[in-house]
Amino acid sequence: MRRFDPDAILSRLMVRLDPELIESLATQVARFHAVAAVCDPQQPFGGSDTVDEPIRQNLAQIKSAAPDFGSDVDSLGVWTARRLEQLSGLLGERRALGHIRECHGDLHLGNVALIDESPVIFDAIEFNPGLRWIDTINDIAFMSMDLQERGRSDLAYRFLDRYLQETGDYEGLPLLRFYEVYRALVRAKIAAIRTTQADLSGDDREQVLVELRGYVSFAKTLCAPMHGAVVITHGVSGSGKSHIAGELADFLPAVRLRSDVERKRMLGIDAASDATEREAYAPDVTAKTYARLETLAHLVASTGYVAVVDATFLHDAQRGAIRRMAASIGVPFAIIACDAPLEMLRERIVARSARADNVSDADLAVLESQLDSREPLSAEEQGMMLTVAPDQPLDRRVLAALLNTSGPSG
Repeated sequence: MRRFDPDAILSRLMVRLDPELIESLATQVARFHAVAAVCDPQQPFGGSDTVDEPIRQNLAQIKSAAPDFGSDVDSLGVWTARRLEQLSGLLGERRALGHIRECHGDLHLGNVALIDESPVIFDAIEFNPGLRWIDTINDIAFMSMDLQERGRSDLAYRFLDRYLQETGDYEGLPLLRFYEVYRALVRAKIAAIRTTQADLSGDDREQVLVELRGYVSFAKTLCAPMHGAVVITHGVSGSGKSHIAGELADFLPAVRLRSDVERKRMLGIDAASDATEREAYAPDVTAKTYARLETLAHLVASTGYVAVVDATFLHDAQRGAIRRMAASIGVPFAIIACDAPLEMLRERIVARSARADNVSDADLAVLESQLDSREPLSAEEQGMMLTVAPDQPLDRRVLAALLNTSGPSG
């Protein structure tokens, strides 16, 4: 055992949070969850009753310790009860599929330290099995909530995006907002209890009340309806689609669905492996890949997030199918078209193939085939399109207009 510098804890102002650090943390959490022990079906953990109990306790303790917040607590109680009833079927499915695992249980910035430039998670819950044997989505909800409450929604979206890319657990996404509210209430309960401490000075009590008020208010904000959207990329390999798609989580509640990753996941192939010898790019597999992307985009957008589908979408039929899906669920749809000079496309593909984090198997022969077979966007599609050229930043305001949103946010 070795002692680390308290100033290395991520909740401290001394630690600079950035996308690379948060994505590294998300990858670490995803890999921890992948090997965590799965709950025995005979145990009650993860069922509606065991999920509901700590939420009701939080609400009761807040109301008892801080009765001035009674009306807010009542409205939060109504929302959580209604959502729990709506999600009860999914909770049962998650138990049956093995998503109730021996998790950390208290995964927030205050329990992560930066040691040797890498995030190290510590102080998991040991005293209460019911708070440790939980849905993996419940576990990540604390980190997501913590980042958002601190004004770093961009990093919360980055964390979620990377976690889902690693795990493929998009089906758990409808639970996230419910568990984020629960985690905000955990923090509110702690603050409420602290207000009752007899040895608390006047100034300290006021500070704790501010904290309590902030978490209750934030929990209510999280209860507001979310409005999803579907964004697809369009362009040949090397045109910059993945780079642009990755930037969207900086200002949108975006969840990326990458054809290169989902194609291999569907075939049981590691994302970093070369799948060309597995007939992964046969027409029937490509058709199944786009069908899977459409299914996932439907789920993500229906949940209220922005589904960012990172694929070439070179053919009208591919674009038309996902555009009709977006229309069927009543969410905005936009196309981000990427292109670059031919020589630059070739240079990028060659350079990309040498990178350790490359998930694309496209080579120069694939590029030539794509250039020959691509179908241009129709006039209707061009009205839904935002073009991005090399070294040109994404125009966030144009995209916001296409998605009928209020504009970029942090």
